[in-house]
Amino acid sequence: MAAALGGVISRWRYNATAAYETDSWNVSITQNFQKKYHDVPSSITQVPRDVSAYNTIDAQASYLALKSLKLTLGAKNLFDKNPPYANYAASANNFIGGYDISYGDPRGRFIYASATYSAR
Repeated sequence: MAAALGGVISRWRYNATAAYETDSWNVSITQNFQKKYHDVPSSITQVPRDVSAYNTIDAQASYLALKSLKLTLGAKNLFDKNPPYANYAASANNFIGGYDISYGDPRGRFIYASATYSAR
């Protein structure tokens, strides 16, 4: 439940990861899930509502190209899912435009790449 000053208390939240590894490849996929919660009533209609459950997928693959060179490509929120709307977000100073940032990230998909070289 979102309290007037206390914020969101998530009753069920988890991250589950499946990974596969060989000598030169590492691949992982992660599910991030948060159960729905009761939101504060709208400041206009005073109607109580629920904030929907939020489920995103992250993925990452790494390749050991040489003994010392590792290449990584990954994505957070792979399917670019928007977080659910929250009434509470409009009434708290640390929330932005209808999204509860402790519950979901409104920035969407984030793709990253890296190359790591180690001198041995």
